[in-house]
Amino acid sequence: MQFAGVVILGMPGAPALPRHRRQCNGPVKTVAELAEQMRFAKPPTEDDVTVLPDGRRLDSREALKAWLIEVDAIRASEAATDAFNK
Repeated sequence: MQFAGVVILGMPGAPALPRHRRQCNGPVKTVAELAEQMRFAKPPTEDDVTVLPDGRRLDSREALKAWLIEVDAIRASEAATDAFNK
């Protein structure tokens, strides 16, 4: 799945990095790197979803959109605080 040009791993239908690659390759920096890592990946399983530290599962489009709205609000609040403190 893509959202604002960012690939979201762990969403239904989204690519899943092979478990051995998740731990040893570091962060993906380009689309080409992601494509290379995904070349031999198997499709995600039902339990292959992002779980947030608070236990929420981003296992649907609606859950992801709600979380992104929350992240956007946090970022806006932090930007306003930073602007106020300058």
